[in-house]
Amino acid sequence: MQLLKKLVAMRTVSSDPGAGPTLARAADFLVKTLSAMGFEATQGSWFWNGPTVCASRGREGAANSLVLYGHYDVQPEDPRDCWHSEPFQLTERNGLLYGRGVADDKGPIVAMLAAIGDIQNWDNLQLTVILEGGEEVGSPNFEDFLLAWRDRLANRRAVLSVDCGCPDAETPALTVGLRGLIAGEMTLRTAPADIHSGYGGCVPNAVQELVRLCSKFHREDGSVAIPHFYDGISAPGGEDLAAFRVPAEGKSLATTLGVKCLRNIFPSVPPDAVHAFFPALEWNGIWGGYAEEGSKTIIPAVASVKFSIRTVPGQCAEALCSALENFARENCPPYGDVQVQCVVHGPAYGVGGPSVGPEFRRLFGLLEDSVKREFGRSPLALREGGSIGAVGNFKKILGLDSLLLGVVPTSSHIHGPDENWPVRSFRSTRRALSLFFNSL
Repeated sequence: MQLLKKLVAMRTVSSDPGAGPTLARAADFLVKTLSAMGFEATQGSWFWNGPTVCASRGREGAANSLVLYGHYDVQPEDPRDCWHSEPFQLTERNGLLYGRGVADDKGPIVAMLAAIGDIQNWDNLQLTVILEGGEEVGSPNFEDFLLAWRDRLANRRAVLSVDCGCPDAETPALTVGLRGLIAGEMTLRTAPADIHSGYGGCVPNAVQELVRLCSKFHREDGSVAIPHFYDGISAPGGEDLAAFRVPAEGKSLATTLGVKCLRNIFPSVPPDAVHAFFPALEWNGIWGGYAEEGSKTIIPAVASVKFSIRTVPGQCAEALCSALENFARENCPPYGDVQVQCVVHGPAYGVGGPSVGPEFRRLFGLLEDSVKREFGRSPLALREGGSIGAVGNFKKILGLDSLLLGVVPTSSHIHGPDENWPVRSFRSTRRALSLFFNSL
């Protein structure tokens, strides 16, 4: 708990251009912690703002050689006034631990490190810990890091990550699918500079035109209107949907998230499962003109919107980027100029089929059994709507599949105010991983 308290206190917001020194301090802290646990630890290459922490312990060529992956960077704390306690101070209330990063991913990292401390015999075990400082900005250049370390990571059997979700604190999950991520920005300009609003009514307004353009990307039912956006995907079967019949803490997903309803875009799939099996385009933020206190009577000349696309297996990220850019240009008014920037942060990932060998199945079964022994129930085989860019790169560069343990309940508000993690989840995660490591 003291280790988690110190980590949460560090504002490791990787999207903040000024956070480099804090990220470096956190990385140094983790290197010292792992070194004190008997690991040979170092800081790897810098990516975005934060260095990658790399540490190894055990015998090279051991029968059970795993990569343990996590990230120590976090999302911004905004809106800060919606928190009920300091976001960068670990606080316990009613059995919940509050603080930015406590669930995503500092708490699970600390539980994993505590479980490593429980290992009784290292004869058949080799663990390589990789803690990234740029996951929340899409793992930029993590592929280059793996290419540089490929020889040193040879002969590893699988990746273990505790960076996934579950319905509630009593229902753990083993994630078998993640969506990929494309992030970008679209900017629309209607004039060389802002114009006096006295000309309103005859001069195009960039904010108005951008909103109008954005509205064309989705149909009335919420589905994406870009041609061929859904090409290459396959509908889930009954077995795939079984895990989504378990309500989170006895509540519907809409109730847990605090929204009035979920859109029923695909009639053949329950709304609770749409985010796991289908791609999506979301507007993340929009701005233009004057937004400070008071008024400024102008007609904005330029407006921008940030967006993200979550992809699923079978889709081509590059083709989606081209389709979005073409759609924006085709629907932009003739008196406007639109520019689109897209960055592919990671492919979609799924476990299953003939590509998964017997060694991974053995490890999956041991983890499944360890989780069942601790939680008293078998973990759900769950697909998630989120993304972990590094997971796809581990598969692409090293050929490694990932054991993705989900122990963060839907109600933990990751990325939002009052992010939290139940104390019982913290303890159960540590004990389940202790059982797993010692079973190896």
